[in-house]
Amino acid sequence: MGRVATAITVAAIAVGVGASTWAADLLNAAKASLEAKNAPQNMPATVRARYCEDTACELVTLRIWSGDTFSMDRLGQHHELVTIANIDAADVHAPCAAEVVAAQSAKRQLVALFEGRTFVLARVAGRKDARSIAFVTAGGRDLGKMMMDSHQARPYETPPRPWC
Repeated sequence: MGRVATAITVAAIAVGVGASTWAADLLNAAKASLEAKNAPQNMPATVRARYCEDTACELVTLRIWSGDTFSMDRLGQHHELVTIANIDAADVHAPCAAEVVAAQSAKRQLVALFEGRTFVLARVAGRKDARSIAFVTAGGRDLGKMMMDSHQARPYETPPRPWC
């Protein structure tokens, strides 16, 4: 982490005015990325992103539980568990090792897709367990499609196909 901090500091000095905020944002993003990559399989990876709803946007904390599930913490004690509507990703609590490995890879990919981006939710349903089911768009692109394109998830189908 020392090299990253040094590079950011040098870049901040070179840029000048306002660079301290920019450098701090970059350093925080680098730390979050490192923490996400080292998160144990049964613990969520935490990232910061910008959530937009209607015409307002706010910084939120996301806890990525798997390649298709995350929770969002917003200001005012607002907590929401979200499952991405159009995909199925491997489960981190799977009975076979191959699915656990696939789940960790999908979780890392979802972290990378959210990290530092602006995203929007289009909620399509809620479930009894208070989980929202939503299409998620980040940077103008469908997150579920990006996960499928990178082979980290499959299209959602009922009943879901086993991963092992």
